[in-house]
Amino acid sequence: MHVAADYRLWVRDPDTMVRTNVEGTRALLRIAREENVPRFVYTSSVATMGFKPTAPSSTKTLPSPSAI
Repeated sequence: MHVAADYRLWVRDPDTMVRTNVEGTRALLRIAREENVPRFVYTSSVATMGFKPTAPSSTKTLPSPSAI
């Protein structure tokens, strides 16, 4: 299970968050695949938050507002 992340909603240098959240997750997925881990659980909360007053909340059938 992977639940670690840089969850700040704003940073001066977004590359810092990308390295932690995106590249870090990719590294964990690569290692899990190399070690034949049968299941990888990734959780997220910030990605499901609606930051626009008019944006709908995410559900299993609706992508996160950041993808809209």
